[in-house]
Amino acid sequence: MALALTKSNLKKLEYGREKSFARGIKGRPTKADPSRVVMLLNGRIKGIKNPIKVRLGVFPDIDIDTIEAKASKYRALMADGIHPKAYEETQAEERLSKLKEERAKDVTLEELLTEYESDREINQRGIAESTKKDRRYTITHVFKSYMDRPIGALGANELDEIFNDWATKKKKRETVKKGWRYLNSLFNYAVKTKEYLDRNPLEKFSNRIKITSEKKRESLTPDQCQELTEAIGHLTDPENQKEWARFRALPSNSISQDRDVLYDFVALLLLSGIRKRELMNLKWSDVFLEKHEYRIWRSNGPYFQLITSKQGQPLGIPITDYMMGPFNRLKKRRINEFVFPSSRPGIKIHAPINNERKVYPILQQCLPEGTPRLTEQLFRKTFATTAYRLGFEMKIIELMTGHYGKLEAGNVAMDQYIAVNVDHHREGFERIHMEMLGAYDDSAERHEPSNF
Repeated sequence: MALALTKSNLKKLEYGREKSFARGIKGRPTKADPSRVVMLLNGRIKGIKNPIKVRLGVFPDIDIDTIEAKASKYRALMADGIHPKAYEETQAEERLSKLKEERAKDVTLEELLTEYESDREINQRGIAESTKKDRRYTITHVFKSYMDRPIGALGANELDEIFNDWATKKKKRETVKKGWRYLNSLFNYAVKTKEYLDRNPLEKFSNRIKITSEKKRESLTPDQCQELTEAIGHLTDPENQKEWARFRALPSNSISQDRDVLYDFVALLLLSGIRKRELMNLKWSDVFLEKHEYRIWRSNGPYFQLITSKQGQPLGIPITDYMMGPFNRLKKRRINEFVFPSSRPGIKIHAPINNERKVYPILQQCLPEGTPRLTEQLFRKTFATTAYRLGFEMKIIELMTGHYGKLEAGNVAMDQYIAVNVDHHREGFERIHMEMLGAYDDSAERHEPSNF
C-alpha cells in the first residue's frame, strides 16, 4: 500500500528499503545519511513499452511541494511522449545559452583581445613580439568601430558589411582576410574556452568567403640569386660602392654603414634559409669563425648557433665559403654584441636591427625585370626549393631551416649537439650554395660572384 507523501513518513524510512508513495513517487534513503531521501518517479512514456524511473531530487534539499510539482510536470511530459531527462537537458542548454548571451553583452572586443593575449602568454603560443603587434594592430584597425562594443554585437550582418567595405570599397581584401583570421581565433577562444558565445559567427561564412591567404610559390632562380649577391657585393665594397650606385642610378641613401649591415643581413638570410627574427638576434658569442673557436666542440668548420623562434630548439648553421664575405665584413664593423647592430637602439643602448625592408626596393632596382618581389619568405622558399631540386628529403630540409627540430640527445651538451649537427649538414649547405651562386671550376676553386 502506498504511503502518504509527508515529512513524518519520509523521516521514518530506513536505508535499504525503497517505499512507494502516491502516483508512482518512490523514496530511497541514502546510506551515508538515511534522513536524506532520493525521490524518484516511476512511469511510462507514450509510445515506449518499458517503464522508466527518473530522479526528482533529494529530500529535504527540495520540499514536498516541489517534489509533487516536479512529478506532475514529468507525468505530463511522459504523456506527450517526452522523456523528462531529455527535457531537462534541453532546458539546461537554453539556460546556458541565455547566460552566454548575457555574458556576451558585457564583454567588449577590446576586452576579449586582452584576455586572449593573456591566455597566449600563459600557454606560450603566438607570443613572438612581431606576431603580438601584428595581431593587435590588425584587429584594432579592421574592427575599429567595434572595439568598445560587446562581442555579441558582431553578428553575420555586421561582419558581412565590414568585409565588403574593406574588400570592395577600400580595395584591401588581404587586409580584411587577415583581420578575419585573427578574429576567428578570438571567437573560437570566446566559444571553447571562455564560453561567452554559443557559436563562432564566422562559421556562417566558411563556404562563402575564403579567408586563408594565397601563398605564393615563387622562388629565385640561380641566375637571380647571383645577380642579388653580386649587387650586395658592389654595394658593400667601400672602394667602389658610390661609383656603382651612381652607375645604377640608385638613390643617395643606398650607401651608408647602416645600409651595409642590412645588405649583408639579406645575403645571409638568403644563404641560411632561416627566419629573419632568428638571424636578427644573432650575437657574436654564438658565431664561431676562427679555427680555435669551432674546434673547441670538434666541429670541422665555422658555424653559428641560435634557438629557433617557433620550436624553441637549438639550431646550428654551417658557415660556408659563400658566407664568409658577409661575416668578415660584419666583423670588421663590429660595435657591440650583436652581429647586426641597430643604429638607433633607443633606451636599450645596444639592440639588433628591427627590419631589413628598407633595402629591398634598392636591391630590387638592381635585379632584372621579372624578378619576384624580395621578401624574407622568398629567400626562405628559395633555399628550400633549391634543396628540394637537389634531391634533399623534406625532413632534412626542415631540419636545415629550423622548421622542425627536437633535441633528441637529452644527455648531450647543447653546444656539442649543435656542432655535430652542423657538420652533418655542412656538405648539404655547400651543395645548395653552389647551386644558387655558382659551381667550382676544374681547379676546385669556386667562381665567386663578383665582389661578394
